[in-house]
Amino acid sequence: MKNRLLLSFIIFAFTCGFVTPQAFGEGLPQKILYEQGITAGMNKNCEQATKLLRKAQVIRKTSHGIDKVPAGHPVSRALVLAKDCKSGKITKETVEALFTSIHEANKNNWTLSLSLAQKVTQLAPKYAEGYVHMGSVCMKLAGLRGSTSFVKKAIKAYKSALKIEPKNGNAHLNLGVAYATIQQWKMAKVHLSLATSYGVIVPTELIAAIDSRVGGR
Repeated sequence: MKNRLLLSFIIFAFTCGFVTPQAFGEGLPQKILYEQGITAGMNKNCEQATKLLRKAQVIRKTSHGIDKVPAGHPVSRALVLAKDCKSGKITKETVEALFTSIHEANKNNWTLSLSLAQKVTQLAPKYAEGYVHMGSVCMKLAGLRGSTSFVKKAIKAYKSALKIEPKNGNAHLNLGVAYATIQQWKMAKVHLSLATSYGVIVPTELIAAIDSRVGGR
């Protein structure tokens, strides 16, 4: 049971920022828009990437408004990066490396994705989202290789992001998950609580599982 629980934490970490079979459900047009947005980012066309990813973010329009994918969804995460490029927060060279890293991750080329993610942090050492992305790649590699060394690298990356942006909710979420994979339950709870306080939706099952560990039940 313990191993299955820890595995569920790692699987959850995988989905933070990358495409999974469940990410789009039946929304094939949405997936196509997402892929086109990633390609535009790779081509350093930040305005087009932003436009396409905004469209991909919409699940459906109803009489009550527009339903959008949640903040942790691959589309939402990529849109944050595209907007940062469009606003000039990161350079075109940085965004090319970042979106290419995402592209390679979505094709399961994780070693190349990590190499590009590391390049992003070198090109933009003060860009928090670059470290969040690198941490997510490390978490995937931790799961694939069964290696805690990659979890520790992920933790280091998320901490670097939080030094730059202490209120980055996604960094807190991913850091909490990373701590859970190495059974540091109290630290996991701290960062998941912070993620919630900064507006990130954390699955109730995850919170309950960690609470039970902290409480020793």
